[in-house]
Amino acid sequence: DIIFDADLRKLIFGKEEIQIPPQTAILLKHFLEAPDYILKDKEIKKIFWSDKSNNDPRLHNAISRLRRVFENVPSIEIQRDINYKLEGTNKKL
Repeated sequence: DIIFDADLRKLIFGKEEIQIPPQTAILLKHFLEAPDYILKDKEIKKIFWSDKSNNDPRLHNAISRLRRVFENVPSIEIQRDINYKLEGTNKKL
């Protein structure tokens, strides 16, 4: 099982624990609360940057940081199509 403790900002799987930076933990929490674990670019931008300036580089950096968290976690990844989707075979997050 994979457990995400939002209060402690930790991802726990097996005997491993990964401390997650604050912004990354917020993004993960929003993915987990989103229908079908899908977030649109504009939804992510609204979460972090309400000033509506061009935040595409910051958006891509936030997603990259979350992807790095899952590099060593089996079966979980962030996919990009039209939107971003958190997916995997073990979704007990």
